[in-house]
Amino acid sequence: MRLALACCIVAALFPSPRFLAAEREAYTLFVELREPYGKTGPALQKLLKAEGHESFSERGGELSLALTAAQIEKLFGAKVWHRAVEKSAASGSASVPYLEGARIPARFEKFIRRLYFDPQRG
Repeated sequence: MRLALACCIVAALFPSPRFLAAEREAYTLFVELREPYGKTGPALQKLLKAEGHESFSERGGELSLALTAAQIEKLFGAKVWHRAVEKSAASGSASVPYLEGARIPARFEKFIRRLYFDPQRG
């Protein structure tokens, strides 16, 4: 009994490397901005920077953020899931992330139209 308890404590204190690697995996999250882009983009970048998140201007009306699944959940309340899709150029399947339950916080509503992953660019 004590051995089982000790094993549980050790497992809790030292998570497996596989779990740690999954938790550190970064995703490129794209943010579609509301118009006018010239004002909403810089204002949102300033807010995100104040919260410790670096964002990058993309093509017209978009920002990108490199975030872990935990950061995405904390910032937007979304879970990151993966689904297998068939590869178009080769045989087999690929794991593609998608968001579930994303909510745009009230403090960002006037800046953000939607959040998404783009597997072609991410």
